[in-house]
Amino acid sequence: MTARTALVACVLLLTACASGGDDRSDAGPPEVDAALGDGGGGPDGRAADGATVVDGGGGGGDGGGTCAGPPDRDLEPNNGPTGASPIPTQASFRLPNLGICSSGDVDYFTLTVGAGAHINARIEFSHSAGDLNLALLDAAATQLSFSDSSSAAMTPALETVDRTGLGAGKYYLRVQGKDAQTMSPYTLVVTVN
Repeated sequence: MTARTALVACVLLLTACASGGDDRSDAGPPEVDAALGDGGGGPDGRAADGATVVDGGGGGGDGGGTCAGPPDRDLEPNNGPTGASPIPTQASFRLPNLGICSSGDVDYFTLTVGAGAHINARIEFSHSAGDLNLALLDAAATQLSFSDSSSAAMTPALETVDRTGLGAGKYYLRVQGKDAQTMSPYTLVVTVN
């Protein structure tokens, strides 16, 4: 395990514990409040969409918390493939309280999948805070899918990339503003199967 992977694992564990997560060995991974201000998981300890949720400290109403708090602060710098933040490869994962926090900021995340994998990833945010884009890249950082289709009428705004039949290996997700001046909080949701 690399130091960065260990740091991300610790950040995710600490934010879950600090947010009231519990050991739910009979119900799967711990569940804590959802970022979109919806009060967290349902009675079975999962978000409405079934994702495992890790909360970094209370989110706003449409896409996450502030750029100053965890886990975003603890994942920086993740501004390129070499500094990409590793994310868990599990059935479904939601990471709130992220953000494009300064002019020109770009966030990269990495995950490793097996042959024939299907990756569906989305970001949830608010257009009133700023318009974001999402891309899926291969191990060479070549863009495979790109999403810039959300509109100001969507609440929350969503950008989604979806690819099936992928080869085994490393992939990246890239989140950035529509232009270099755009800044906005967001939630990242990833499903791998």
